[in-house]
Amino acid sequence: MKDGFGSIISGSIEWTKVLLFKPFSFKKWLALFIIALFAFELQGGCNFNFDLPAKKDAQEAKRVPQKPDDAFSFDKAGGVYDNAAQRYGRTKVALLTVFIGVLIVLLLLLLEWIYSNFSFLFIEAVAKNEASIRGPFVRNRPLGNSYFAWNIAYLIMVFGVYALLAKGGYDSLARLGVFKEGIEFSFGMAVKAILVYLTAGICFSIFSLLLSFFISNYVLIVMYKDRLSILNALPVSLGLVTSDIASFVKYIFVKLGLRIVTSIMGSVIALCLLITLFIPGILLAAIFVIIYKIIPVPAQPAYIIIMSIAGVPLIAALLVFMNMVFLPLSVFHRTFNLKFISRISDKYNLFKLT
Repeated sequence: MKDGFGSIISGSIEWTKVLLFKPFSFKKWLALFIIALFAFELQGGCNFNFDLPAKKDAQEAKRVPQKPDDAFSFDKAGGVYDNAAQRYGRTKVALLTVFIGVLIVLLLLLLEWIYSNFSFLFIEAVAKNEASIRGPFVRNRPLGNSYFAWNIAYLIMVFGVYALLAKGGYDSLARLGVFKEGIEFSFGMAVKAILVYLTAGICFSIFSLLLSFFISNYVLIVMYKDRLSILNALPVSLGLVTSDIASFVKYIFVKLGLRIVTSIMGSVIALCLLITLFIPGILLAAIFVIIYKIIPVPAQPAYIIIMSIAGVPLIAALLVFMNMVFLPLSVFHRTFNLKFISRISDKYNLFKLT
């Protein structure tokens, strides 16, 4: 690899300054913020983006199971579904449940499609020092659709593998008699029974993390530069990795270290913002309450409605501003990725496209 990581980091910082501050443009910041937001690239706070898919399941497993008598029961509560079915009709409730489920799935698919397409918009915006949406979106839509199809297939595969592992572990525990009353067993016996599935789950989680990292940091760049579908870009990207495996391994650890550093920076920035906005927020709340107490009682409902209508856009603007502060961190990380790839292969130096 040409140059070292120190040179790449300093170059990424300089390009971030050029992109966001030379010259400063609020319109450009807003467009980049929207692109980064929809590409799920927005950094800030304590977001490491390195969570294991099974992390939540592991936390749930640590909880002490409730006794059947203490656990919540729909039968004891009267049966939420049955009560609704009796009141409105079982068919209507079932159709409503299906409709809500389908609506949620469609919404998640829409978000996934937006993310897949805007990922290429963010790469182009950082590489070309531009902040447009319509043109790049149309131009990169075939790439985004290919990435979207991959993500859906990948998610189905991941859930399928975890479901098979969970079923295998459950069957092993069932054969041991864990779920039967009156059968004694030790914790060690239970762990031994599912050890194969636990090991397979951990290995698969590590593989999934590395694959996602590889896709985001290598494959998307190759797709964008060569205008390839993700399946055609995979072998080319794998060739870049195998051409310099040592740099790939170093890059993983450097990237992780930078995530930790920028996450700490983001936490400090967020704390400073909260402290800065705390006193003005208290003053505004106090003024609101004082005015509410002063005005006549008949006018109080109208006052609350007017202030609510006026407050929604104000709060929305405030949230946008608070998140825009973290935009330099997002730009830096993608710039670092693009500059690293350009050191691996000059063919994929996207900054030459500017």
